[in-house]
Amino acid sequence: DRLIAKQVTRIDCYSRAFFLGQLLNRWLSVRLDLIGATLVGVASLLALVPIILTKSGGPMADTSPWMSWLFGGGGGAATAGLAISQCMTITTLLGFLVMLGSQMEITVVAAERLLEYADVKSEEEEHRLAAMIMDNKQEEEEEDLSAVVVS
Repeated sequence: DRLIAKQVTRIDCYSRAFFLGQLLNRWLSVRLDLIGATLVGVASLLALVPIILTKSGGPMADTSPWMSWLFGGGGGAATAGLAISQCMTITTLLGFLVMLGSQMEITVVAAERLLEYADVKSEEEEHRLAAMIMDNKQEEEEEDLSAVVVS
């Protein structure tokens, strides 16, 4: 019964950690999707700005030099489509960058642990020292006993 209770406790602990990891993963995914959707929306609106401002009857019907410099002369539907499609891939790129950053952090922590463990004294040295002390005590006791036996 005690073994089963111990195993159930360990499984519960693992399940809680796994669930929390999955929860954080989904939270991050939703946030990255929100950033990607915002970028796509901004790119779509920026693709419409030259069309709205330069059409006849629009606020800037005659194309001014700053409009052609700012928006590249409108660019057309191909440029707008390219900008929007590139913004749609940003979510995947952001997810990859987050994964890369976390892997780098794990690697750095592992290196720090190695450096920390390199400075730890070996247990063998401690055991050897303890064994040497015990040997010395035994030799002293034997000398004391031999002195008693001789006298």
